[in-house]
Amino acid sequence: MKTIRLLIPACLLIVAALACNAAQDPKPIVVTATPSNEALFNPSTPTLPYITPTPQIVPTATLPPQVAFQDAESALRNGDYETAVTFFEAVIVQTDADPELRAGAMYGQGEAALREGLYSQAVEALTAFIDSFPEDTRRAHAMFLRGDAYLGLSEWTLAITDFDMYL
Repeated sequence: MKTIRLLIPACLLIVAALACNAAQDPKPIVVTATPSNEALFNPSTPTLPYITPTPQIVPTATLPPQVAFQDAESALRNGDYETAVTFFEAVIVQTDADPELRAGAMYGQGEAALREGLYSQAVEALTAFIDSFPEDTRRAHAMFLRGDAYLGLSEWTLAITDFDMYL
């Protein structure tokens, strides 16, 4: 029993001594972005910034006007009016295309846009056709189609005017 009495104060003394050592501030760990090894970092040789190369733009092939027109006519016959509008537009933007082909494309774009329910686009295309080709035999029918597009836009007065000109 006497040894236990001596053992308890000895243990307390050891715990107190360890607690004193634990109270010391540990050295902080410092992390820097700069490497400390001289072989890895040599300030006498400057580093060059990385320049991102600009991507090369690959030109897209343009359909010949005749091919685009045939594809548009096919899409129009098959009821794919949105595709027809796109192909007709491809013919219209090619200023070097045959004027008769461009006239057909403007008329066809107006018709396809009308059937697709794109009334504003139909009015624009048919107006361009009517203004650009006043002597074309399809002009009267274009007036009728434009009147129909105006009906879709609830532009009653303009629709009546176009229908009157058609008659």
